[in-house]
Amino acid sequence: MNVKGDTEMCKSLLLSSLTVLLAMCTVWGDSQYDRVPYDPETMSFPVTLAQAQGIARAWIGDPNLEFSESVEIYMPDYDLAEHSYCLRTADSPAQRFEVDCYSGEVKDWVDVGAQSSFYAVLDSENPPPKLPDNELLQICQTFCSQKYPAFVELNLESTGDFRFVRRLPNGVWDTGFIATAMTNDYTGTVWAYRAYRQGPLTISPDPAIDQATAEATALGYALEEPGINSAFVLGNEGVWVERDPAGVQRLAWVVQVVESEEENYTLAQYLEDLENLPAPYGYACWITVDAHTGEAIGNLGGYLGSGRCRKTKSALKVLSPTPRPIRGRAIRHTKLRMDVNGTEVDTSTSPLLISGQPYVYVRHLGLFGRSVQWKNGAVTIGGPEPVQLRPGSRAAKVGERTVKLAQPVRVLFGRAYVPLSAIKLVVGDGVRWEPESKTLHLRPGLTTGRTTRSRHLGD
Repeated sequence: MNVKGDTEMCKSLLLSSLTVLLAMCTVWGDSQYDRVPYDPETMSFPVTLAQAQGIARAWIGDPNLEFSESVEIYMPDYDLAEHSYCLRTADSPAQRFEVDCYSGEVKDWVDVGAQSSFYAVLDSENPPPKLPDNELLQICQTFCSQKYPAFVELNLESTGDFRFVRRLPNGVWDTGFIATAMTNDYTGTVWAYRAYRQGPLTISPDPAIDQATAEATALGYALEEPGINSAFVLGNEGVWVERDPAGVQRLAWVVQVVESEEENYTLAQYLEDLENLPAPYGYACWITVDAHTGEAIGNLGGYLGSGRCRKTKSALKVLSPTPRPIRGRAIRHTKLRMDVNGTEVDTSTSPLLISGQPYVYVRHLGLFGRSVQWKNGAVTIGGPEPVQLRPGSRAAKVGERTVKLAQPVRVLFGRAYVPLSAIKLVVGDGVRWEPESKTLHLRPGLTTGRTTRSRHLGD
């Protein structure tokens, strides 16, 4: 298998995914629960509502734009100093604006009609050819440079897709200044824009530790995770200025690492598994290492059932040709069939056969009306007696009791899979394994509602 590729293309692909993680909560992450109705009697800001509406009209170039009387204020719990007017035009389909209550900057804009048109074509049976990526990128760059104040002066550069982040003279990426746009891939129409900016740098942008030291620290941090027995460096995204919502800044190396609960896991096997498994979710994460002190800050990717580190096959095939050597053999999997109440279902998270035993994605237990919640590295399935499972462990906590499983819970490609013995703990007769046809039958209506009290459950 050839894993060599264009390193510059690799860097762009990695940076584009990383940008989403670094700014997820503040760029594209606004929740409806962070919004409250605007009350002119009790709320007063440097930018008035009338001024905000005028700014939105000028920004879009329509002096006659009319707005709905329903206005909300975006005020996230994590940053009480951040407030924005949430405006919606009176026409249908509407346009949505978010205007900063202090600076008057348009921070968010969505043309709902143009967005719907794009998704309608995208979901059609025979969509037309997409425009070339470089053409779409140029459209987004032109749009952002016109809408984002001081775009050129701040030196915002593309991270490999339609997000533009400030690039410092020494090559460090500063996440305090980001602009991004979304386009119709078939017409080139821009239908969304988002701007994010924080204050000037308060720390030195020059790293005190080198790349090799950062990667060694990241690997050590990865191997400290419970159940992780091997790891290797998949890529290095360079040095970033990270900023939390309070504005605290840290300079960090960001290292992409593949983790595995199995010993002897290699890059070639990782890529092979991505080809053969139904869902191309990489068992990968981004680990940040303080570029001044050398300490591991944390894991940006997550691997406990989150599925957040999604990578396309084409992206993975151009990654670094010289990953860190590790020990050699991966878990072998076979995709299984699954039916629910007699109807076969096709899902990207189909059951897997591992060492002769069927495993099911833990979220499928929701088919039985059970809640599935992750907390502190363990998953709890609700029911008369909640069942708590921990990746890599054969012990299941059932209510106040501990039950030993025949096989451990496994985390594969960013998702947690549970063995049949664990499923029976939750749903009893609601599951049946048919080895001849390699089919797992789920019968939500046959759930016994009782949890067996056996000390050791085999499949």
